[in-house]
Amino acid sequence: KGRSYKILIRALDPPPGVTDAKITLNTDSRTGYEIQIPVTAQGAGLIYAAPDKITLRELPSGQTVTRYIVLRPGRAGPFELTNVELPDNAMQADITPAKPDGYRIRLSEIEPHAGLHGKNVRISTNIDGMSEIEIPIDIVR
Repeated sequence: KGRSYKILIRALDPPPGVTDAKITLNTDSRTGYEIQIPVTAQGAGLIYAAPDKITLRELPSGQTVTRYIVLRPGRAGPFELTNVELPDNAMQADITPAKPDGYRIRLSEIEPHAGLHGKNVRISTNIDGMSEIEIPIDIVR
């Protein structure tokens, strides 16, 4: 039934992070000349960090939550995590090596309050051009 085609699309040097776009195919078909295909691409930076933002619901005083950050090598290859700076002294960070060549950071004792909104978890590495990664904290009510 009809023809099928395989199309390979490769982005040249996409920006780091997630990018949403549409690919438009123009055809000579009588039933539809234009086909739009939504796509999502993940461009590799020097280091891949997820999530790119920590969103937390504001909780009553004294209640805490735990979240995780994962770091993996991007275009820079293997790297060393040298420091994690937290925006609140009560917060704790436990760093665990994760295969292959990455890290998992467990953030615990996070008390989600309005004072944390807009603050950052700062992660230091040994990679020139990405020696510091900032993960913002977003507090929602």
